[in-house]
Parts: sequence; structure tokens; C-alpha cells
Amino acid sequence: MRSFFRPAAWMALTATVLSSAATGLAAQQKVPKIADDQFYVGGLGGILIFETPTQTRGAIGLAGGQAFVSLNRVGLLLQVMEGFGGGAQTSQIFQTAAASPPAGALAPIGFHDIRIYNAMLIARPVRSMIEPYFGLGLALVQVVNPSPNGPFASQAAVDFTQSLAQRVGNFGAGSALAGIQFHLDRIAIFGQAQMFTAAPKKQVFDLVNDTLTVTGEGSLLQGATFGFSAGIRIGIGGARSSEAIKE
Repeated sequence: MRSFFRPAAWMALTATVLSSAATGLAAQQKVPKIADDQFYVGGLGGILIFETPTQTRGAIGLAGGQAFVSLNRVGLLLQVMEGFGGGAQTSQIFQTAAASPPAGALAPIGFHDIRIYNAMLIARPVRSMIEPYFGLGLALVQVVNPSPNGPFASQAAVDFTQSLAQRVGNFGAGSALAGIQFHLDRIAIFGQAQMFTAAPKKQVFDLVNDTLTVTGEGSLLQGATFGFSAGIRIGIGGARSSEAIKE
């Protein structure tokens, strides 16, 4: 994968630019009559930037869907996104139980996709046709169908290593978001930058000779994960009973 220069710095710069631009625009125009209390659904596309223990930070394609509840200056954003590898991605985990590779060895793992389930509380500090928004939330990050990369001495060894990979491949993460949207009535076109916190190193426990033993440990992703995306949301109904916002 290609290396990227400091994605966190890009995200901070994005947030600063979005806020400054939207504040300037808001000072020049009246707040439009928009249907503010709305339930939206939409889609997005972009790139997902991540790193593994065996790969430098790089990008894969990203696509997903959203549901967004807009309530005045706040909102709730629900997202399901998937990064599509296009080619095989690689990682590794440490095995402490007897298998092939033998106990005490690093087992190579391959995968293609990364799936993210995300819920965020959104703040909309500037009410305008063009407005920034910011969010904090929680996410479940899932490395989809991680598989051992051989050679292995037996099918039992393959199954054992795959079980370890699947158990360390899912983790909970915190998330932060900065975005901007062109918002008119029931349509919103948006662009956003998002960060997900690093995966913890997990330990896997199994019963070995009637004793609970650590049989593997590690994480398939390393460091923070970043998403940059754009898309469209369409209002499909009122989020609560209220009148449209007046000037």
C-alpha cells in the first residue's frame, strides 16, 4: 500500500478550513427556510486509510450508507461503511499454542475488506445553506473474513489460526468527524473526514488441558484508521412534529 503523510494533520486542517469557510458564508447570507427536523438516508464513497503490522499506511476504496436525524443544531448519524481491498492485504498475529506455524511464532494473515458500524452525535454550530458539522461517537471495526496465509501442516492448524484471526479482527473504537454540507430543504450534499482510534492488542483464551490458556494475541490493524468521503442524503420524513425554520 502507498504511504500517506500524517492523515491526522489532514483531518485537523480539514476541520479548520470547513469551519472558517462556512462561518464566512453564513455572515453573507440569510438562514434559508429549510426542513430542519428531518430523517435522512443516503450513501457515500471515498477512501479508507489504515495500517497493519506488515503494511505501511495506505488507502483502499470506501463505500457505505447513512441514516441521519437532524434536530436543529444537533443530530444523530448512523453509518455502515466498507473498505474494499482490491488486492490482498496482509497482517499477522502471535500464536502461543502449538500449531503450524509452531507455538511462539507469528502467523501470517490475509484479508480484503474492512467493515465499520458507526454511531455519532453531531453538532451543527453554523445554520446556513452551506454548513460545517462535527461529531463524536463509537464504532465497531471488523476485518472481514481474515484467512491464514500458508504453509500449514494440517487443516486443523489452518482452522486454529483462522479462529484466532477472527477473534482479534473485531474491535470497538472511538470516532471523530469533521464535515461540510450543502443543505437545501430535503437534500444534503456532503464531504467529511473521519478518524477511528487504534485497535487494542487482544489476547485469545482457550481451554488447554483443562486450563484457561492464552493461545494467541495481537491485532490485525495498527494505529488509527481514517476515512475521507463524499455523498448525498435525502430527507424521507419529519424527525418530529414541528414547523419549518423561519427567517
